[in-house]
Amino acid sequence: MLLAAITAISQDGIAFQWFTEKGKIKHVGELPWKAVKSATVFKRDLLTYDLICLQLRVADDVIEFDEEDLQWKELLEAIQHHLPGCTPWHEWFSEVAFPAFETKERLIFEK
Repeated sequence: MLLAAITAISQDGIAFQWFTEKGKIKHVGELPWKAVKSATVFKRDLLTYDLICLQLRVADDVIEFDEEDLQWKELLEAIQHHLPGCTPWHEWFSEVAFPAFETKERLIFEK
């Protein structure tokens, strides 16, 4: 699994970056929309606050983005457009976000 940050969203897919070696080595990648097999949203309890996350499964790997990403809103809009049948944000957000500090998970897209 990769914890990634979005660098660009396009008609073709998502460009992203991640770091290894305790943040010393930067890597870049691209995720074509057509490669996404499933999308799952969930809430991660970080003790003092919760973090909404999105995991996109591709082949045998998972790429994770979260709501602290600067392009989070754009990502949520893009998955609606590029992943046909994906459950819209307004239908899953409350279910995943509440109650606070309780782990919730929901599959919102699957090929």
